[in-house]
Amino acid sequence: MAPSFEDGNSVFEFVVRRGNGVKGLVDSGLSKVPEAYVQPPKERIDKENAVKHGLPPIDLSKLDGFGPDHDEVADQIVKAAETLGFFQVVNHGVPLHLLESLKDTAHYFFSLPPQRKAVYRSDVSPSPLVKYGSSFMPEKEKALEWKDYILMQYTNDDEALQHWPQEIKGVLLEYLRSSIGMVKKLLQVLLGNFGIKPDDPMIDVLIGKKMLSMNFYPACPNPDLTVGVGRHSDMGTLTVLLQDGIGGLYVKMEQDMDYGKKGDWIEIPPTPNALVINVGDMLQILSNGKYKSAEHRVRTTSTSSRVSIPIFTMPKETTKIVPLSQVVKKDGTALYREFDRNSVFEFVVRQGNGVKGLVDSGLSTVPEAYVQPPEERIDKENAIKYDLPPIDLSKLDGHGPDHDEVANQLVRAVETLGFFQVVNHGVPLHLLESLKVSAHEFFSLPPQRKAVYLADVSPSPLVKYGTSYIPEKEKALGWKDYILMQYTNDDEALQHWPQEIKEILLEYLRSSTGMVKKLLQVTLGNLGVKPDDSMIDVLIGKKMLSMIFYPICPNPDLTLGVGRHSDIGTFTVLLQDEVGGLYVKIEQDTGYGKKGDWILIPPTPNALVINVGDMLQILSNGKYKSAEHIVCTSSTNSRVSVPIFIMPRETTKIAPLPQVVEKDGIAVYKEFVYVDYMNKVFANALDGKKSLDFAKISPA
Repeated sequence: MAPSFEDGNSVFEFVVRRGNGVKGLVDSGLSKVPEAYVQPPKERIDKENAVKHGLPPIDLSKLDGFGPDHDEVADQIVKAAETLGFFQVVNHGVPLHLLESLKDTAHYFFSLPPQRKAVYRSDVSPSPLVKYGSSFMPEKEKALEWKDYILMQYTNDDEALQHWPQEIKGVLLEYLRSSIGMVKKLLQVLLGNFGIKPDDPMIDVLIGKKMLSMNFYPACPNPDLTVGVGRHSDMGTLTVLLQDGIGGLYVKMEQDMDYGKKGDWIEIPPTPNALVINVGDMLQILSNGKYKSAEHRVRTTSTSSRVSIPIFTMPKETTKIVPLSQVVKKDGTALYREFDRNSVFEFVVRQGNGVKGLVDSGLSTVPEAYVQPPEERIDKENAIKYDLPPIDLSKLDGHGPDHDEVANQLVRAVETLGFFQVVNHGVPLHLLESLKVSAHEFFSLPPQRKAVYLADVSPSPLVKYGTSYIPEKEKALGWKDYILMQYTNDDEALQHWPQEIKEILLEYLRSSTGMVKKLLQVTLGNLGVKPDDSMIDVLIGKKMLSMIFYPICPNPDLTLGVGRHSDIGTFTVLLQDEVGGLYVKIEQDTGYGKKGDWILIPPTPNALVINVGDMLQILSNGKYKSAEHIVCTSSTNSRVSVPIFIMPRETTKIAPLPQVVEKDGIAVYKEFVYVDYMNKVFANALDGKKSLDFAKISPA
C-alpha cells in the first residue's frame, strides 16, 4: 500500500528534508498528486489552447563566414531576441552524441538511491558548489513544483572535478566547454546590433558566472493540476537549454506576432539536435529593454518522465549592470537604473566586513540599504521606560510567602508584557562583565577572522557569522553584526565554536540553565502542570547562543538594529550592556502603558532580561505573551548583547497543553512539529508576530 501524503508536513519531510525528491513520491506508488503540489487555477497551463512555436531553428554554422548568409542569420537572432526572447539553434558546436549522453546521464543520476543524491542537500552538501533539491524554494512556495534538480556552480575545471558529483561531472564539463564558443558568438551578434564590438574581456565579464543544472520532472498522475516550474524569467545573460523529446516548455508572448498575440503562451517543442537559447534579465537591462527576458514555465506529463539540462550564464557578481551607453544615447533615456552588486551588499555581506566594516570605513551617512520605511521606525522620545524593579530569583529557592510572591511576579510578567528582568539569577556577575568585554573584542577582530564563519564557507554548521537577519530578503537591512552558535554538547562546542569566545559562552550557558528550569517550573506550574526533568529537557532541548554587535550609527533615527519580531523558542535569556536600545510592544493595557505602545527595557546593573518565546505562548494557549520587540541604534556608542535562545528539540510536537485547553474549552493553536515552525520563520524576513499565524487555528 502506498503511503499517504495528504499532510503537507509529511510531504515536506519526505520530499525535501529526507531528500527523496518528487521521484521518491512517484516511486512510492501514489495515485494522485498531494495537495501541496496542486497549483491555483490561474497558475496552471492550458496546454490545449497554447500556440506551438513553428519557426525553424537557426543554423549557427552560417555565422562562421561573412556575407549574405552571416547577415541573414544575425538578423534572425536579433529578431528572436527582440520579440519572443527564445529561439532554437542547430549546428551549435556541441557534439550531437554529447546531447544524447547528457539526457541518458540525467536519467541515470536521478535513478540513483535517494541517499546518494541527498548528500548534496543544501544543509549538508560537502561543497557550496553543489546543491540537490526539489521545487524552487519549497519553504516559501504556496504550491510546490513537480521537479527535482542537481545544481552546480562552475568556478574552474579543477574545482568542478573535485566537487561535482562523480556520476555527472565529466559529461557536464564537456557540455559547458563546447557551449561557451556558441554563447560568445551570440553575444557578439546581439551586442554588435547596437554598434558594439565586444572584446573577450567584456564578454568574459558578462558570462563570468556559470551554473549548470540537471532537472528531472517525474511522470505525474495529475499533470493538469501541477507545474514542473512556475512562471519566471532567468536572471542572467543567456541561458542554453537542452530539452529531451518529451517537451513541456512554454513561453509567454510579450507582443503580438505572426504566430500569436500578446499574453498567449507558446510551446517551444523539442527539435532534434537543437538547443534552446533564451535571453536573461541582464541582457534585457543591457539592451535597455530591446531584448526580451521572457516569462516561461514547464508543464508536467502523465506518460513519461522528462529531463532538461540548462547552462545559466551570468555576469560576474561584482559587475555594475546598466543599460549600454550606446543604446541609451540612441533611445534618449535609460529605462533601468544602475545597480552595483559590489556595493553595500558585496562589502558588508559577501566579503564579511559587516556593518562594523562600513563604520570603520569612515562613512558619514547611512547607506540607502539601511534606511527603514517610516512605519518601521519608532518614536524613541515618546516611548515609555519600563520601571518595574527586577525580580529577585533567590527567593524562589525556599517556600513560603517570599517564594509565592516572586512566583506571582513572574506569572504576571509573562501574562502581560512577556518581558522582565531578573537578578540573583545564578550567573556570576564577573562572567556578565567578561561576556560584554569578549563580545567587543571578538567584533574588533580583522574581518577575515570573522568571515571564515560566513554561512556559505563556515567550517561547521554549528557556527554562523553574518549581518542583519536574512539580508537577501529584507527590504531594509538591520544595523548589526552577529556570531551565532548552536549547542549540541560541550565537546562539539569546544571543537567548533570560535576559539576566542567558546569557553566563556559555555560557562554562560551552563550557569543559566538552572535558572531557565526554575522559570519553567513556575510558569508551567501556574497552568496546573508539574513538569518533570524529562519534559523540561524536551522544551529546552535546543539551545543557540549569539553575540550581537550594533556599531555606532551616523543616522540612528533612520535605522534599526533588529526589526520587529518575536522569538521563536521557549524562553530567551538576554544580557544587554549599558547602552540600551531594546523596545517591546505592549499587547494589552497595563499600569505602565496602553496596548500598542512601545516600552524601553532599560539596562539594569547585574540583571538579565528574560522574554517569553512563541512556543511558550502556544503551550499556554495564549495566556503567556511572546512580545514583539525591536532594537534601536545609537550615534554615541556601539552596543553588544548576548542572548541564549532556548527552544524545544526540533522533533517535538508542539500544541497547547491539555490542562489549559480543558480549562479554556478550546485550543487556539494547532499541533505541529517544531522544525516546521522554524523552517517557516527562517524562510522569511522579520515581520512582527506573523510567524504565529502558522500555528493558529482559523475560526470555522
